[in-house]
Amino acid sequence: GANSWKAIKLDQGNITVSRYPILENWEVRPGSRLTASLIDLPDNFATDILVVNGHLRCCDADGTRQLEADAFAAFLNDAKTTGGLIDLPEGTPIVLSGDLNLVGWGQQLETLLTGEVVNTNTYGPGGPPDWDGTALADALPLHTHQPVAFTWQSPFSSYPPSRLDYIIFANSVMQLAKGFVIRTDELPPDVLGNYGILASDSETASDHNPVVADFILPMATATAESAAEVALAVRPNPFTEQVIIESSRSDGPLAAVVANMDGKVLWDGTVNGSLVIPAGSWPAGIYFLRVNEGRRVQTIRLVKLR
Repeated sequence: GANSWKAIKLDQGNITVSRYPILENWEVRPGSRLTASLIDLPDNFATDILVVNGHLRCCDADGTRQLEADAFAAFLNDAKTTGGLIDLPEGTPIVLSGDLNLVGWGQQLETLLTGEVVNTNTYGPGGPPDWDGTALADALPLHTHQPVAFTWQSPFSSYPPSRLDYIIFANSVMQLAKGFVIRTDELPPDVLGNYGILASDSETASDHNPVVADFILPMATATAESAAEVALAVRPNPFTEQVIIESSRSDGPLAAVVANMDGKVLWDGTVNGSLVIPAGSWPAGIYFLRVNEGRRVQTIRLVKLR
């Protein structure tokens, strides 16, 4: 159905699952566990999103792991320039996530973040991977109830608890809203009870802990066609200090409210022509503008960055 999940397994071990259609997939380095997928986001977003699912070679295979990191850097350079395997529209959000097994050379993380390629004869000169010519960002989520960041622990290994699982993203075009690592044996009894989980669930499920991140992505600017349909234009969106609402209707004002995720109304009034809503005091997050157009209610999602 329209709301069903979509999944792709292209390499030896990764599965990418999405609520939205998966448009295209690429093996970043054939034979390795690096799959890139272009996810078809709804039209109210400015672009689609490129998700790279990674499971780099483990343990002491530093040479292979560096080749995989170099391949990722080269793939992003290809994506940002015309020609080659992939061409992305400028500003497309990019996320790399997965078990990166960064237990050896520090250069591997340096390559993933900055695009500095080591094996230049194979993968070219590299270069800054974000759209603004800078490095990617490391989300660095912490445990929900402890100020630590490790994502893997095994009593049967010579390796100490380590942060093996990463989320790396293009922070010039997307904002990290929330990030955390779930380890159920650290959760207090009331939290376990509220969510119907057991303290032993993490250990039972995997030696790796789930790493979660929520991102705020750029929203589409209203086109002439959509603005005519709803008689509204909202800018900027995302915003920081204020929201400007413009109505092209000539048959009187429109009643409108802005509410947060909990349904609390932060502003209400009428829109007649152009209106500025001051929002500098609102916390960063998601808001909803609801406009009554006769018998029709139009809802527009707003994003406050800071």
